[in-house]
Amino acid sequence: MILMENYTVMLNYENLDLIKISPNILDLDLNVALETLETQYRELLKELPLFNVIVTKNWTFEQKRMFTKVFYHLRGHFYRFLWIIGSYAPGTTEKKIILKNIFEEFGETRRSHELLYFDFARALQVDIEQEIITEENYVDFARKFNKEHIDWLVEHNWNEKLAAFSAYEHLDNVDYNFLLALTKSFGLEEESLLFFKVHTKVEHYQATEVFIHDIWGEDPRSIINGFHFIYNHQINMWKNLSKLISIFSKNEVKVAKEPM
Repeated sequence: MILMENYTVMLNYENLDLIKISPNILDLDLNVALETLETQYRELLKELPLFNVIVTKNWTFEQKRMFTKVFYHLRGHFYRFLWIIGSYAPGTTEKKIILKNIFEEFGETRRSHELLYFDFARALQVDIEQEIITEENYVDFARKFNKEHIDWLVEHNWNEKLAAFSAYEHLDNVDYNFLLALTKSFGLEEESLLFFKVHTKVEHYQATEVFIHDIWGEDPRSIINGFHFIYNHQINMWKNLSKLISIFSKNEVKVAKEPM
């Protein structure tokens, strides 16, 4: 729910079946099957005002700040996803992949990805540390997005869990190229965009590829289930974020959270 001056606008959380699965997808080569899902995903991203730089370069300062606050919550709670995957991981190799992912999030020998995001936020006069404390802009659709990740993982088998993790990591390489173009349109100094630049080059997906290929030979449906869930869930999230920022077009707009 969004409060605009003296009236209220409901932002309905959409979770539509946008990524379609072809009837013969299980008969395809793995890479071809996943490409059919990714192609749909990319085309849907291109349709969103959120990723149209002609639109975003004209965002108000408050729209840019709103994006920064809400997007923090859409990426900043991923540690719960990793915890679930790591807790269910059946072997040492799988657990080491999760731990390596976490180590890379901490920046290895460099500054953590979290602190890089703080730099980006600071360039827009946003105090993310305060946002972490208050969760003032942890809007309803973002909460549902994060909770539905966890619910889905708990309810599905290990092969599906691993496929979902692999799909999520693969989308980093897709999403962050769009996000980098978006944030470049804000007219900020290049150094403040390092968080986004780093994520266009991550190779977390490659660490899961051998497992995904092995599972495909015996249990392809679990791979498709995991990838379809993540791709569909993620594109709905971007649609909701795009809608929110479009509504949020005046300085007087404030976010109102639904009663718990």
